[in-house]
Amino acid sequence: MDTKIVIGICTRNRPVSLKLTLQSIKKAKVENFQIIICDSSDGDIFDLNKQVIYEMFKGSGIHLKSPPGLALQRNKILEKIREKFEYIYFLDDDVEIDEDYYDKLNNIFRSQKDIGIIGAKIRNIPSPLFPLRKQGKVLKSGKCVGIYNLKGDNYVDWTPGLSLSIRLSSITNLHFDERRKGNSIGEDADFCLKAGKQTKILWTDKTSLKHHVDPIGRDHVKKYVYASNYHRYLLKVDFPDKVNRINIIASNLGDTLVSFVLLFIRKDKKYYHIAINHISFLFFSYLYFRNLGAISDRIDKM
Repeated sequence: MDTKIVIGICTRNRPVSLKLTLQSIKKAKVENFQIIICDSSDGDIFDLNKQVIYEMFKGSGIHLKSPPGLALQRNKILEKIREKFEYIYFLDDDVEIDEDYYDKLNNIFRSQKDIGIIGAKIRNIPSPLFPLRKQGKVLKSGKCVGIYNLKGDNYVDWTPGLSLSIRLSSITNLHFDERRKGNSIGEDADFCLKAGKQTKILWTDKTSLKHHVDPIGRDHVKKYVYASNYHRYLLKVDFPDKVNRINIIASNLGDTLVSFVLLFIRKDKKYYHIAINHISFLFFSYLYFRNLGAISDRIDKM
């Protein structure tokens, strides 16, 4: 097996952010690597990305054309590199990594053979309004609790896909769930839950990255709310021992109430639309009884 690492990036129509990400990789302390960009950008942007990748990485850069879909694009990269490399380091196309990012994560992989997935600290992540318990856990409600202020190294249920580093031998035959289309909300948590049956998942603050949150391609409120709830629905179907319908509904109603409170406090109509669409999803899904195909088709048409 080749000992080189693979850096995998999925992108769509974000040439400015992608170039910034690639520049930060160039500055990082990493040798003997292959970078693969799976690109679903429109024509001119695809060509621009191709030129930038060649100029920056030449022989070590591979540029793949793909239909849109984050889960689908991640799988294309996995198909390209399985059985050929030891590690895949997935990054989003709108991040900047620390110079010691790969050095620190490589050290963890080398020293702890039972670790299959590592996520790194997002140094500019907004603090939550209230202190969060169970950070990095997937709850019975299907809610995937983000990681905001943990310290040191922590075993978790999942780590965000913008920093998803994987020992390939630990995820034999695993793929990302392509039922989660478009921006594929929750594909990272779903993948980690499946991987967690085979290996350990670690979050560390030994190194970090900055997430710029490029607005291009961010779905409108209704589609985001429906896709988030669809993710919970899929978890209920695939992990009935971990996620259940009653907890999902209770959490959904709680999210609706919180959105109305934020509407009152912040006077931002966005929260009204979030609340209304949570309620809309509950009715459309028959309280999470409706079939997957009908929900997926509805999201596709938004």
